[in-house]
Amino acid sequence: MRHLLALLASTFMTTTALAAPPLPREVRDFIKHADLCERLAGKWDSSLPPERRRSIERGVDRHCATAQRQHGKLARKYAGNARVRKIIEQHAYDAVRHFDPDPVR
Repeated sequence: MRHLLALLASTFMTTTALAAPPLPREVRDFIKHADLCERLAGKWDSSLPPERRRSIERGVDRHCATAQRQHGKLARKYAGNARVRKIIEQHAYDAVRHFDPDPVR
């Protein structure tokens, strides 16, 4: 039984030691805005009531514009950090990359 406990403890310590360090706060913030941008952009539909469409558009404008600005800054800042850069690019959805703050409506 002692051997089993020792094995479990060493496995836990090894797994914990190998876990990736937490992401910087600014990257976590980017992920939050990028995910909200993508989610809201996917909810927009011309058949929705006008007030709901406007509400979604305000959310898209806020979160997509923020994520787009953050993406450029973070991509440059973490260019030399492959792990963080990969995570940033995984969250740079089309809605973030192609957001136009002044669309013709």
